[in-house]
Amino acid sequence: MTTPPKTMAPGASTQTASELRMLVITASTRPQRFGHQVASWFLDHVDGHPAFKTSHIDLTDLDIPAHIGTSTSAQQRLRKHAGTEIEAADGIVIVTPEYNHSYPGTLKNFIDHFHTEWAGRPISFIGYGGVSGGLRSIEHLRLVFAELRAATLRETLSFHNPHGAFNETGKPPDPAAASDAADRLLAEMTWWATALANARATQTYPGQ
Repeated sequence: MTTPPKTMAPGASTQTASELRMLVITASTRPQRFGHQVASWFLDHVDGHPAFKTSHIDLTDLDIPAHIGTSTSAQQRLRKHAGTEIEAADGIVIVTPEYNHSYPGTLKNFIDHFHTEWAGRPISFIGYGGVSGGLRSIEHLRLVFAELRAATLRETLSFHNPHGAFNETGKPPDPAAASDAADRLLAEMTWWATALANARATQTYPGQ
């Protein structure tokens, strides 16, 4: 017995690559942080890509409550602002350092304030820090987002010992290699973001 194809939800429409919305999240909130330089470079790079319209969340700009599951005014503001940005995104890129073999606690707190907002969205990462280039923080984040029903991508960017390496123009020490890696990330993100945006438009993600 054949199964009839699913019909599109009323009012839904398929997504094209030229309409994709990318959210970039800067994770570090330390006063001496380096992440804003990496995020700024990546946002400039994405601006030249025809598929994406970008938005940006910098965790230093948010009042993130320490307690989760409460209904304080701070949490309501966070969900209204950041939650709306996450739900509107077709793809998400998180710029994160590596702290003590993992990612920042502030980022974990931010992630845990949301749940269904992450589901069915492709997420990639830009890591930086020390000899590992933030790769261990990225691997830990993959486990977290698997639980949140997001799809983490293979392509990432990694900057090893980056402090002081970006020159006065805000570009990495090897712009060609960094741009090539960013283009590979964006190519994979375009495929996944298009596919998952159309899937979310036609049916509810399982488990929601």
